[in-house]
Order: sequence, then structure tokens, then C-alpha cells
Amino acid sequence: KRNWTTVGGKLKLGGCVSFTHTAVQPTALVTRIVAVKDFINNPYTPEVTLSNESVKGGLSSRLATMDGQKAQVLARQYASDRMSRRSWRDAKETMQALADALLEGFTEGISPITVQTMQMLVGDESLQFRYVNSKTNPQPVAAGISYNPATKKLVCNANIIQHMTLGIDTVKDSHAVSEYKFWDIAAFESPYLGDALAEKKFYLYAKCNKAEQGQTGYQVAEYVLSETAIAMNSVTGYYHLLVGILNSEFDDDRSFVTLFGFTEVLPGRITTDKIASSSGTTFWDLVQNILHLGDKLQYDPTNGLILRGALVQTGSGEQVVIGAWCGEFDYNRTYQLGDEVWWEAADGTISTYRYINALPANHHYPSDDNYLMFSAKGIKGE
Repeated sequence: KRNWTTVGGKLKLGGCVSFTHTAVQPTALVTRIVAVKDFINNPYTPEVTLSNESVKGGLSSRLATMDGQKAQVLARQYASDRMSRRSWRDAKETMQALADALLEGFTEGISPITVQTMQMLVGDESLQFRYVNSKTNPQPVAAGISYNPATKKLVCNANIIQHMTLGIDTVKDSHAVSEYKFWDIAAFESPYLGDALAEKKFYLYAKCNKAEQGQTGYQVAEYVLSETAIAMNSVTGYYHLLVGILNSEFDDDRSFVTLFGFTEVLPGRITTDKIASSSGTTFWDLVQNILHLGDKLQYDPTNGLILRGALVQTGSGEQVVIGAWCGEFDYNRTYQLGDEVWWEAADGTISTYRYINALPANHHYPSDDNYLMFSAKGIKGE
């Protein structure tokens, strides 16, 4: 029970454990989990069945597995696009969690009504790490951490961590890649965090092995989800890097916020990685070059710029909707203001039309000038 947040997520069908027993199996044997039984009246004490025998499932079980995998993929896609919403409650809870986080070099919090200063530095030197795509030519990537409110689990993708300050003792223009510390951190899925755990907040750490090159555990790390704070060097042989805080459940959801990196505020300048609204619908990810302004403007390097309902202004000040090409006219399709189509008339001429009605509608032919007007009129040739 004490280590449930660490081991609970690993006890799942198809997973493997290292099994030993002084009487029947003195040497470690990798054994597959074939069944897990949870007890409602006795949580955190599951009954696990182990076996290495092949079991053939029927068609229905295979379909169920496929459905489960598809649902999991869709859930992760949803989670990757979802910005964590932040409320005043979440911020206050995070404030208390940070006060208990055992970070060195900080005094207790202050609560002045106003502050006039020339610089504000938010962050901790021990937490100056980032997620990268390579150890030889590191470029920043998304952490790949999200909470799924449907399954009530925290999911962390496998990744590479690069620490920017550990072991760096000299100040110079640039450092060789070999001077930095890197770790391969394994994927992690928490146990179910609902019911009795819903009211609890958690610290997420990267437990990074201190082993040097040539030693066992070199550049190996794993995620640890803990109800209590763990000091960075409190466990022999490991760094515990505070990745973020998972707030307690509110309205059937949790907010997860990362704590690595820094923000600097200077007169006329802010240096940071991400800016977000409290609703999470508008945000600017300065590391991944992603911008969302609600559902009206979206940009990312993969899909480019997407505008919804964009207007341009004429020289006289009139605002006009930018047309959106919709191809051949479809009588059953619902068109909106600014949509443009082409249509072949009975005499064989082809013209383009723009939808001009303020209300979306279908079942109106281009000849109905209350809904569509000519953009370019075709003329039958001789």
C-alpha cells in the first residue's frame, strides 16, 4: 500500500514481473500477469495470477482487446491536444505543495499587496532540465505527460531528459553536449487515481540514476508518483527531479502542471516556455511553436495555420469573409457564410458561387440568390 502509486500502474494484464521464491523459485523468473482481481472492500491489495503458459483467446476477446487498444490510442490523442485547465483552487493547492516540496535555497512565502521590482526569476536551479529528442544533437520536445479524466490515470511517454546545470561548473559561451547529463526515462502509467485517492494531490518525480558511464544504471531513469515530497538527493544513488504536481480531483478532473525550467520577468520582457489562459482553450507553446486562440486560430508546424471565420477589410472599411473553397456543389451539404463552390448549369456552363446567407443551410440550389451569388460566371462558348 505504501508504494501503490509506484507499482499499482504496473499490475496490469499482459505485464511481466520478476518472480522469486526461496522454496520453489530461488532464481528470478520473468513471469506474465494473466489476471488481476481488485477488492472493493480492501483496496491496494489486489490478487495477481501469474503464468507463462500460452492462452488462446476467442474472437470476442480479441475484438475486445482491439477495441481497448483503439480507445486507448484515441484517449492519448485527446490528452496530447488538451491543455490542463488551471483554477484559483489549483494554484493555491500547488502553492502549498511547493512549500512542502523540500526544495533548497528558498525561504517561506510572502503575500504583499503590491511589489515593485526590476527582475523576477521563477524556478529552481536543480529543476533546469528539459525533454529532448537526442543525446547527440538535443532539440526540445514536449514532455508527453497528461492526465486522462476518463481512466483517471496519469500517463507519461518514454522520453530523454537533459539537465542543463548539474555538473556544469564553468560559465562560458557554450558547452559541449558531452558536458550535460542525460537520462532515458521509461514510460509510466499510474494506477487508478479515483475514489479514495481523488482528494489527494501528487508529486511527479524523475528518479534519475547517478551511475557514471560504464556502471550499471547509467543514464537510466523512471517516473515516481508520490503523495509526499522527496528531496533531490535524499535517496542514495539517485536524483529525484521534481517534474510537476498533479492536483487533487475537482469536477471529475485533475490539473497537471510542470515545474521544470524557469520564467524571467524584466521591464518590457518575459522569457518563458508557455503562456496559457485559465480555461486552457487559448495558449502559446513557445518551445513547440504551437498557438491556439480558442477555436478561431490554430497553428502548429505540422498542420500549418488554420483560421476559422476570418475577415478582411476593404479600403472603404467594409468587412468581408474570406472565402473557403468547398469544391463541387452538393445539394445535401450544409454551407456557411463565405463557402465557395462550383456548379455546372443545364446548358453546360460552369460557374463559381459564394454562400452569402448569415445562417448555415442546405437544400438550396445556386439559382437561389438569397443563399448563393456568382463569384465567377461561366459563358458558353461557340
